Amino acid sequence: KGGWVDRLNGNLVDAGEATSVYGLSDVPSLVRQGAVVPMRPPRGRGESSLARAVKSLEAVEFRVYPAEAFYRGGSASGSTFVIDDDGKTMDYASGKFTNTTCAYTFEGGAFHVKLAQAGDFAGRPK
Repeated sequence: KGGWVDRLNGNLVDAGEATSVYGLSDVPSLVRQGAVVPMRPPRGRGESSLARAVKSLEAVEFRVYPAEAFYRGGSASGSTFVIDDDGKTMDYASGKFTNTTCAYTFEGGAFHVKLAQAGDFAGRPK
């Protein structure tokens, strides 16, 4: 109940039901207000979506979804992390992976964002 945002149009949802108009290819969903969601950037022209599954991340996009606090002078915070490995071996079991974190705080009308990465593995993109 309350505290959600429509992922596709950014409408804040407080309580009850949410209604909107969506296209045939849209997948309606709600995300917690202020959530940080990691995304792989869109695939390149001619790049197979199957090949991307075993490819290490060369870039990651962190999306911070709207929250009422951003518009009403409140405060909010959120964080997430992404684990990546070579996608081909079991080396992650012996600690050969990266952990990329993104955390933010919002206070006084300003965002403070912290990105950090720990770990390494053979073939990790620079």
